[in-house]
Amino acid sequence: MKIENSIAANFIRNLYLGIYFFIVGATASFAIIYKSLTLFYIGLALFVLTCIIISLLSYQFLIVVVEPERIFIRYKGLNPLFSENSSIEILATNFAGYKIQPAVFGLRKNLHLFVNTHGGVAEYPTINLNLLEQTQVEKVEKALTLLQTTTSAK
Repeated sequence: MKIENSIAANFIRNLYLGIYFFIVGATASFAIIYKSLTLFYIGLALFVLTCIIISLLSYQFLIVVVEPERIFIRYKGLNPLFSENSSIEILATNFAGYKIQPAVFGLRKNLHLFVNTHGGVAEYPTINLNLLEQTQVEKVEKALTLLQTTTSAK
C-alpha cells in the first residue's frame, strides 16, 4: 500500500511562498512609499509572526509505503525557510507498534512509530499526518495495525 500527499503538499508550499513574498513586498513598498520606518518594523514583526505560525503547523510532504516485509516513510517539511528531507525504513520483524495522537489543541495528527532494538523499544521522530485525507489516514492506520498483528503473531 502506498499513500502520498503531493498535490496538497505542493499547494501548501506555494501558498507559504506566496504569503512570504506578499508580506515582504507589501512591507517594502509601504515603507518606501510613505518613508516610514514604523511600517517597516510592523511588516518585519508580521513576517516573524507568520514564520512562527507556519513552523508550528509543521505540514509535511509524505509518502507512506506499508508492505508485509517493511514500512517505508519519506517526509519533508513544507516550510520554505526551514525544512529537511527525512526517511524511515523499519523491517516488519523489528516493528514494535505505532500511535496516532492529536497535538497542538487537536489541530495536528501525529504518527509515532516504535521499533525493537537491542536496548529495548525506540521511537522514531514524529510524523505529521495533517495533509492526508481522513480516508488515507484510516488506510495507514489499518495497514500498520495489520502489520503489527502479523509480526506479533510470529
